[in-house]
Amino acid sequence: MKPRIRTVLIGIVVVILGYAAYSRRFEIAAMVWHWRNGDFARVGNYEVPVPNYWLVTVEPSGLSLTDTRNRRNARVLSNINVIVIYSLSKPTPDLDFWKSYSEQWLKNNGIGNIEERSLNFEDEVVVCVGGYELDEVMHLPDAADVVSVDCSSSGRLHLMFVGQQADLQVFYSIIPKICKLEKTPR
Repeated sequence: MKPRIRTVLIGIVVVILGYAAYSRRFEIAAMVWHWRNGDFARVGNYEVPVPNYWLVTVEPSGLSLTDTRNRRNARVLSNINVIVIYSLSKPTPDLDFWKSYSEQWLKNNGIGNIEERSLNFEDEVVVCVGGYELDEVMHLPDAADVVSVDCSSSGRLHLMFVGQQADLQVFYSIIPKICKLEKTPR
């Protein structure tokens, strides 16, 4: 084979492989994160399970988890699934008040169908309240299936989910698997 043709073929292969890697960069980053860190992330004195294909980004106040499963869809918001988790400086003083306040805020802002759930892990109760804010309040296009849920624990953990209604169960399945650690990391 002539050197010129060989160089062109190698160049084409490099471009194709480069494009394939670039288009899957977030999935690759998630795989690398899981390879390095396992399936748990630490937030304050909590250890939170991280599902496969979810990329962890460490923020100053906690973590954000982003679902990297590549779903080709013309609707921009149909690909969103994000979880934000952070540890509060002190426990939520009154979960019932927090829940009541959150529900009232959603009602006052036009949320009709409020999502509500209570879950437990170890000795803590987690209360979640949310709805279709992006669709019903903000009237964003293509947001009909996007739900946002805000959760607070009886301890110091706070969680938020913004994503597809169908993927809300993944979020809810994480909460009972959270573990408390002995000491708060420095």
